[in-house]
Amino acid sequence: MYFSIGWPRVLNSGPHHSIRKVVCDRVKILFAVLAEDAIAIWYSKPCVPITSKLRSKECLEKYGINTNVEWKPDSSMLLVTTGGTAQGGTLFMYTLIVNDTPKGVYNQNDSPFANLRRDSAELFLKE
Repeated sequence: MYFSIGWPRVLNSGPHHSIRKVVCDRVKILFAVLAEDAIAIWYSKPCVPITSKLRSKECLEKYGINTNVEWKPDSSMLLVTTGGTAQGGTLFMYTLIVNDTPKGVYNQNDSPFANLRRDSAELFLKE
């Protein structure tokens, strides 16, 4: 059985209209969106894009379009296959490098107004 939770979301994938595959990593924190000419990495919750890689026209002519993507089990690498059986296909390996700074993706900035007081790390409360 399938139970939907909440309303469906439409994510803007940018100029890449020919999405081939969407694959999440093992722990379902990240997901990869594969287009014919690009790959993008997104966070799942909240759904925000982290990075993307667009292949050049010369690369597309030489190796063919992207056809499939798979995650390495530890989410440190992506494998993208290109072309078809007629072209023989090519494997592209993309390594994900994690920035080890403690700030992460989101940075919380305190309000410059004195009448706003932060009681928790999540909310600003007005007195």
